Amino acid sequence: MSMVSIPFKRISNIPFIKVVLENKEQYFVIDSGSAASLLDEKYLNNTINSSEDAETVSVSGIDGTWEGKKAIVWFDIDGVNFRSLFLVSDLGDFFRIPEEKLGPVAGILGGNFLYHYKAVIDYGKECIFIDEKNID
Repeated sequence: MSMVSIPFKRISNIPFIKVVLENKEQYFVIDSGSAASLLDEKYLNNTINSSEDAETVSVSGIDGTWEGKKAIVWFDIDGVNFRSLFLVSDLGDFFRIPEEKLGPVAGILGGNFLYHYKAVIDYGKECIFIDEKNID
């Protein structure tokens, strides 16, 4: 079994992973407690698979309820291509503090991504492990 190791950074013990989205470096929060992945709508453009009549859904969490449209998003992490279902919504200033330390934070990689790719989070080594056979 060959594993891909993807590093992350921690700020205030929250893991952030660098991605390339829309040909720009961004960050996602890794949140295994979030059932869904979230993407701030300001990072959405026509290269992301979504439509005006896409289903609107709501996700509730510790910080309230997010409502948005479903979209399949393609992105690159450490040279590996991924795709995942995201809820696209206006996340406002949710990521203001980490952005001051890292750069643009586009959203959250939630449980749906982690489950789909059978990802293992290793906080000690500050990386995610994904079996190559699970990569699309």
